[in-house]
Amino acid sequence: MAGLQLVKGTREGSEPIEVGALRELAEESGLQAEALRTLPSSSAIAEQQLWHFVVVSAAAPVPEHWRHFTQDDGGHRFEFFWWPLERQPGPEWHPMFQRALAHIARHA
Repeated sequence: MAGLQLVKGTREGSEPIEVGALRELAEESGLQAEALRTLPSSSAIAEQQLWHFVVVSAAAPVPEHWRHFTQDDGGHRFEFFWWPLERQPGPEWHPMFQRALAHIARHA
């Protein structure tokens, strides 16, 4: 998908939600964190998918912007920044991620 996105991924086997979220966060962003709590899951984000949301605390200070190169799928360079939950996402966000941000804002 083009445009702005959130870190997300697929759980591996019977992996606990929190473990999968922390693994995907580390793989895609390079951040090490601990899970603080789980928000309600939603099946209204993407068709035929159940999305889980985990609030985390980074293990070290995180800059406002950073880049991370992943090794999966031949390698990808991702750029990251913080998005204020009170700010409405615009057309630069895929509608699926607009729904995810709205869900997070309602339950955070």
